[in-house]
Amino acid sequence: MTRPFRFATVSAPTTPFAKLVEEAKAAEDSGFDLLVLPDFPTAISPIATLAGLAAHTATLRFSPLVTNAGLWRTDLLVREFLTADQISRGRVEIGLGAGIGPGGPPKPLTHLREVVDALRTSLAGGANPPGWVSSPPILVAGSGDRLLGVGGELADIVGFAGPSPHPGSLGPGQVPLLSPAAADDRIAAVRAGAGDRFDQIELNVGATVHLTGDRRAAAEEAQRIHSYLSADEILASPKFLAGTTDEIAEQLLAHRERFGISYFAILGVPPGDFAPVIAALAGA
Repeated sequence: MTRPFRFATVSAPTTPFAKLVEEAKAAEDSGFDLLVLPDFPTAISPIATLAGLAAHTATLRFSPLVTNAGLWRTDLLVREFLTADQISRGRVEIGLGAGIGPGGPPKPLTHLREVVDALRTSLAGGANPPGWVSSPPILVAGSGDRLLGVGGELADIVGFAGPSPHPGSLGPGQVPLLSPAAADDRIAAVRAGAGDRFDQIELNVGATVHLTGDRRAAAEEAQRIHSYLSADEILASPKFLAGTTDEIAEQLLAHRERFGISYFAILGVPPGDFAPVIAALAGA
């Protein structure tokens, strides 16, 4: 089954709310499906923020990418997503990571399972009043075999943060890329957990966009940071989109065919600059 594309613009959780409203409106006007926010303990809460943004848009959906589940008590996290579902009238999706940082659970994957189970129970009819407006999909994202296996077993959407192990040569704060071989390897970890339900899972990745007339030059420049990959591997990575509008559209079609990835979180360009790519893929 070929899934339709979904595109999310990624906003920074350090952005003032008024600016996020502008970004959400621009994303909606540019044809994006979602706006997503990371969850940093030192920044604004993504769940509350995304629910508030829904009041300023008409069709755009929202998701934390991802909630640091390990820093939340299970029942309170369920309550937060239910509240966001009510406020947004069903336009906030659920995004979960195992959680890292001081104060996290001693067994983060066990905690993540508990969170997903509690959400499923609530969605099935065990919700606090006034209940759910919609049945939002649950995304689980990460890099390691065990986490991706849990995602394959339990989630509706699985996101790939990067290769495993994390590239040792990559500097702090840099987002790792996936070579084609590494992408195959991470997808295999999801498939191992999913079994027969693998085809029901939507696959997600964050992709940095370089609008340029010289793809190879962009890859060679990126290789200065991503020295663990060759320029050819960077050009073939589903997390690296470079070229003209038509070239990037062709890459996205190829990645969907090759890897089954259809949900791309777009980094590196404002929504309006990526709008022609979305338009080029309309109906694809």
